[in-house]
This record gives sequence, C-alpha cells and structure tokens, in this order.
Amino acid sequence: MIRFEIRLGAGKGDDSTAVARVPTVRLCTRRTQRLRLGSAYRDLGLVFTIPDGGPVNSDNLRNRAFAQLVTLAGVRTIRPHDLRHCYASTLLAAGATP
Repeated sequence: MIRFEIRLGAGKGDDSTAVARVPTVRLCTRRTQRLRLGSAYRDLGLVFTIPDGGPVNSDNLRNRAFAQLVTLAGVRTIRPHDLRHCYASTLLAAGATP
C-alpha cells in the first residue's frame, strides 16, 4: 500500500518535479532502524538506505540483490539500467506517447 509521496527536485537540466510514491512498509522499516540506532542513525534524506541510514552501495545492489532477483525470475542476465529501456518499450507498445 502506498501512503506517502516524496517530491524530487529537478533533474538533468529541466525544471520539472517528480513524485516518488513510497510503500508504507519501507517507511516503517526506516523508522524502526532510526529508533533502534538512535543518534548513530544517519538521516541523509534518502528513501532506500543501508541499516544505519547511509546510501546503498550500487555495486552491492547490482551484484547481490539485483542479481539474485534476476536469477529467481529466470530471465537472462541484465543490468538494472536495462529495465529503463524495457519499461519504455513496453509503454510505447501500449500506445503511450513519448
């Protein structure tokens, strides 16, 4: 269930604002981590973090978590960036305008 939105600033030279909807379960996990660690928790304003609030290491995400999901899904080896192209192609095939 989605109950919280985060407004993201402009990106890549435009003046638009993106909205990221954050699942309630993610917010509860982050709150629990913050309470458990107290002052050791690093609140950097990130949505997805390691347990102490720091940023997720992209190599760990790609080589551990994402690789496991790809294997479980039974699809060929892909990179996380490839998902952007797959999503865009699917939208275009469904009739979305660029």
